[in-house]
Amino acid sequence: MANYNSNFRAPDVAIIAPIFNAADEVLLFLDQLEDCLKELPASFTVLVIDDASVDATFSHLKNFQFTASNVHLHAVHMPFHCGMHEAIARGLTVARQLKCQRYIIMKANGDDDPQAIPELIRIKDKDAVIVDRGPRTENLLFWLAYRMYQFLFRLFTSRELISGVYSMISRRTLVQLTQSSFIHYTARLYKLKLRGGKIHFERKGQKTSFQREWKQLFRDSIGSYMEFGEEMLSIFLKLSLTFGFLLFAGALVSVYIHFFTPQSIPVWSMITMVGFLSALILSIGVFGVGVSLLHKVRSRTGFTVSIKKESSEAQSDVLPTPRRAPIR
Repeated sequence: MANYNSNFRAPDVAIIAPIFNAADEVLLFLDQLEDCLKELPASFTVLVIDDASVDATFSHLKNFQFTASNVHLHAVHMPFHCGMHEAIARGLTVARQLKCQRYIIMKANGDDDPQAIPELIRIKDKDAVIVDRGPRTENLLFWLAYRMYQFLFRLFTSRELISGVYSMISRRTLVQLTQSSFIHYTARLYKLKLRGGKIHFERKGQKTSFQREWKQLFRDSIGSYMEFGEEMLSIFLKLSLTFGFLLFAGALVSVYIHFFTPQSIPVWSMITMVGFLSALILSIGVFGVGVSLLHKVRSRTGFTVSIKKESSEAQSDVLPTPRRAPIR
């Protein structure tokens, strides 16, 4: 964990950048970030949250120092691997003490282009601004799976899903986010009642790793489901009741035909009833799994800060000290 210093001046913008096992990419990211920020008329604190990397990532962070006077680096080392969204939660909690008015969340592995930051910080009337990275070269299977994921997300939540965590939030939004734990950062933003916006910023020459993107898609799918637990459970409960009613009505019709008419039960009606029964079992099963997941979400403490303690904590030694190293 980083050291702390209460004498550090509060910056204008804080950048929270989670990273895990990306020793080869983190230095390039920091160089590109500095090239982008050094000419901007604002001061920045870059909080890189190392999610318990087992390679040389944190060693690189400890030995790195920005040369630009308006950019400061603080490295926070997680004691154990929690995942990207938990690392973001930790970064938001630390950044809350800085008293900035704007906070930028982006990956430190090179997926998110720092060149979008000048456009982001010009926006001052929004609670949250999402950066849409635009189209990328993707494996066909991944493209189909992601489009299906987007369709289901919109069907169940009536919201548009944007891949990634690249965004800028206001002080008010950060306070809301740090009041309770969350599983999926972007999905939680969609749940909050915010004055939101979106910009498109396509990174030129962006290459994607199919294996990494596929794993992230799977995690996002599970995380989004858990974050929208109440909405999803409501839908599957309604489906369960609907299929149960149709099954019960079909059974009554079948009994009536069998005992009170000379006709035999049509084959199509039996197939339909079997389909309704299967759908009922499936929806009840998903509802049960959802209840279990939602219980786990609510039982997690997460990294939270009480509003009542905010003023006192802001005056205590809670700000990380920049790591000193020879200027490269």
